[in-house]
Amino acid sequence: MKELSIIIPTYNRKLILEKSLNSLLNQSYPKEKHEILIIDDGSNDDTEEFLKNKKLLGPDIKYFSQDHKGPAAARNEGIKNSRGNIILIVNDDTIATFDLIKQHMDFHREHPQVNIGMLGFITWSPKIEITPFMKWLENSVWQFDYQHIKGTDATWKRFWTCNVSVKKKFIIDSGLFDEGFPYASWEDVELGYRMSKENFVL
Repeated sequence: MKELSIIIPTYNRKLILEKSLNSLLNQSYPKEKHEILIIDDGSNDDTEEFLKNKKLLGPDIKYFSQDHKGPAAARNEGIKNSRGNIILIVNDDTIATFDLIKQHMDFHREHPQVNIGMLGFITWSPKIEITPFMKWLENSVWQFDYQHIKGTDATWKRFWTCNVSVKKKFIIDSGLFDEGFPYASWEDVELGYRMSKENFVL
């Protein structure tokens, strides 16, 4: 049994996915305690062959493929095939800091209640050029608004699947993601809303 399962939906983004995986493979947390599940949502850019050639797949980095049904369905596929008690969901362009996994695991050890999850921080990579529009977007309410979080309660409205973790039992009991959302379009926040009806705390 793994302690944590990292779920990554992807679609035609093999180059940035490679960077994301490399960041997750170089973590301070012991590799044998977590797994990575990549769910390919019908890519046509040879993602699987690319990852195999880069030697990025293995016993604890599993690859699943499905017809193009959207990230909600892809995440559900990953969760159903996961072995960890904690589910960490990231995007295929999330470049993890060295201690990202450790931070999530430390949080869940301190908060073992099944209904408590953790939202991790996301910002633009310092390795890319940050345009004025990107600076505005980051501080607007249209992408992320971390600056408006009061205390430690992010609320269900910020159940953002770029860097969020939750107990597997709770997310399954809440009904998983609604696969009626075919695109990335607030399907994560909608699940956050449903989980809030079961006293979810983020």
